[in-house]
Amino acid sequence: MALHFDPDSSQLHGISGSQSNSKVPEKEQMQGDDGARFQLSQPIPQVGPTLSASSSEPDRYKQIQDDFMDSQECEAFYDFKESVIKVVYNGRIKAVISEQGHFDPESHQRLDAAFWGFEPESDMQLWTACILAEAA
Repeated sequence: MALHFDPDSSQLHGISGSQSNSKVPEKEQMQGDDGARFQLSQPIPQVGPTLSASSSEPDRYKQIQDDFMDSQECEAFYDFKESVIKVVYNGRIKAVISEQGHFDPESHQRLDAAFWGFEPESDMQLWTACILAEAA
C-alpha cells in the first residue's frame, strides 16, 4: 500500500491493489492463556479513522519498514505531529502505538498481546521497543 496525497481533498489516502473485498485473511491465532483457537474471516467494515494530513503538512508521516507488520499485512507509519506510530490495515488505522502501550484508535482502550498474537507479553514489549527505536 502506498500513500497518495490528494490536493483537492487535502488528505493522504492509502492505495493498494484490488482490495475491494476487504476480508481479514483466514489464519489461526491464539487468544489468551487458555490456548483457545479461532479463525478470523469476518469482513472489515469500511469505517473508522484513516491516515490524513492537510496540504500544509505533507511530511507528517514516515513509513516504518517492519517484518512483523508485513507478516500481519499491515503498514506502520510514524506520525510526527502526534509522536506516535499508527498501524494501518486495508487503509484504516488498526492501532496506535506509543511508549504508553498499544491502543485502539477509536475507543482508546489498551490492546493486549493477544491482539497481535504475541505470547508471552514480553515478546510484544520487545517488538514495541524495536519499532519505537526504528521510528526515532
